[in-house]
Amino acid sequence: MNDRLAAARALFDDLAVAHLGRPHVTMGRMFASEGLAVHGKIFAFVGRDGRLILKLPLTRAEELKGKGATEPVTLGGRTMREWVGVQLPDRQPGSWSGLMEEAHTYVAELAGVASDESRESR
Repeated sequence: MNDRLAAARALFDDLAVAHLGRPHVTMGRMFASEGLAVHGKIFAFVGRDGRLILKLPLTRAEELKGKGATEPVTLGGRTMREWVGVQLPDRQPGSWSGLMEEAHTYVAELAGVASDESRESR
């Protein structure tokens, strides 16, 4: 494992602790990476290149990509429209914390979990 990937994994693990204390949030696997899931649906993981990979609403994903804050994610030769990649921030935790929160809220809503439930557990 290279230094960048190790640093990304360490930051992810630190940020994951807060999410794992919430109802219905567990660790799961996505493309050979451990990631965070809510009701079994992955919302965040670290890719093999050390980027944080997140699932966000399409409009938000496009907005962030347009600003250069995130990058497109291509898995299996296909660009995933709602998935974005975020480089390891220079300052910890940088944008990762807030974007992980956005991804959790979005995927929880997709999974049918009331957003009030996820807020209550904070």
